[in-house]
Amino acid sequence: MPVRLLASDRCRGKGFSVKSEAIAAKNLIMLLNHERYQSSFDKAMACAVECEHCAEACMGNPDMLKCARMCLDTAEICRAIATFMVRGSYFIAPLAMACSDICQTCAQECEKHDLDHCQKCAQSCRTATEAYRKIAGTTMAAT
Repeated sequence: MPVRLLASDRCRGKGFSVKSEAIAAKNLIMLLNHERYQSSFDKAMACAVECEHCAEACMGNPDMLKCARMCLDTAEICRAIATFMVRGSYFIAPLAMACSDICQTCAQECEKHDLDHCQKCAQSCRTATEAYRKIAGTTMAAT
């Protein structure tokens, strides 16, 4: 990955303001936050994708509506926390705890069904749950 320079390094003496340097510094911090959460981001997005697949497969079956709805909600919250990770949000720790509970509940529901897509979803939810618990534990300890 190429090294990013701050505006002050590239633009010194070229009429750029302190404000533009502050924006560049903020962008660098956001880049570093993204790198900090890269592994968890990948797990969150993988969980969102598996949950979407599971929900789509379960939708047509009236006996699987609870599973489908849980998967849709879980996919949505996983996409949300992935966005928070990219921004380095101050709310990552409490959201990670909520996501952990939601993914765990979704995994428990999916494990009840002996269908390949449900089992894949449950495994992805379990993996995401572990990642979210680590985030919540580390972020809360750092504050």
